[in-house]
Amino acid sequence: MKSSYRAYRKGSRRLFSMTMSKKEIITTLALEVDQPAVLEVAVTQVQPKLDKICRSLEGYDEYYTFGQQLPAFDVQAPLLTLPYIFKTRLDSIPAQVPYLSVDKPCPVKMPDDGRLRVGIVWAGNPKFVEDKQRSPRLEAFLPVFDVPNVQFYGLQMGDGRADMAGRAMPANFTDLGPVIEDWVDTGAVMKEVDLILTSCTSPAHLAGALARPVWIVLPFMPDYRWLMQRSDTPWYPTARLFRQTAPNNWGPVMSELVAALSQRAAAGRGAPAAPVSVIMGEAAAQPAGLGA
Repeated sequence: MKSSYRAYRKGSRRLFSMTMSKKEIITTLALEVDQPAVLEVAVTQVQPKLDKICRSLEGYDEYYTFGQQLPAFDVQAPLLTLPYIFKTRLDSIPAQVPYLSVDKPCPVKMPDDGRLRVGIVWAGNPKFVEDKQRSPRLEAFLPVFDVPNVQFYGLQMGDGRADMAGRAMPANFTDLGPVIEDWVDTGAVMKEVDLILTSCTSPAHLAGALARPVWIVLPFMPDYRWLMQRSDTPWYPTARLFRQTAPNNWGPVMSELVAALSQRAAAGRGAPAAPVSVIMGEAAAQPAGLGA
């Protein structure tokens, strides 16, 4: 595929089909931003829910959602084959953020009272086979609501919203689920908050692609793209990772998160984000997402 893909005549149509999960789509879109020379006529096919947000990505000529009639094309490349086609390695992952953008205003007016604005997501799609391992759920996140000088905004959608049923949520929490209609709305909220706290699910990747500060809590055995033994990620320069040190034990992770959030809130809204440590070592020679 590699040689035939690059050998096609200038101006040929290339179809990028996005059949994987939303988080994988958002992550690998960065590879296409970094390869303008091979995208003379780029046609992309996306999930309907991602259509609006993906259209903010420069470099595509035509957009289609699943179910629409596609035009003729010369080459098709599933999105997850792009790291192989472009010979992407850890030290060449294009971390040029933001590569997605939002021009829609935030659906709510946030008070400017000096408190740190923090968006929060505690669960992913329960249909994912390892969701119980990656999603702490609201119960595990409850200690963070005790951090002073913070106003939390709930970005949780889907099944995870059931965690709020019958529960008296803290006074410093505002549920934005009812006013979020699509990923553009979620992105518009992310533009207005100072930080996003999230589990390993699609909003984590959206925040990274928008270059918003995001702290991601990870299970003991994380998704391949997060690698191991590091608190940063080469995919998203604005992300900080908080990892389990033992399977199914979120307590130490949340204690670390509370300590970091307390420090960040005490610094005030105008404080710059703390630098994230980088541990590359010999891992930089590995293909991106392979053998890690």
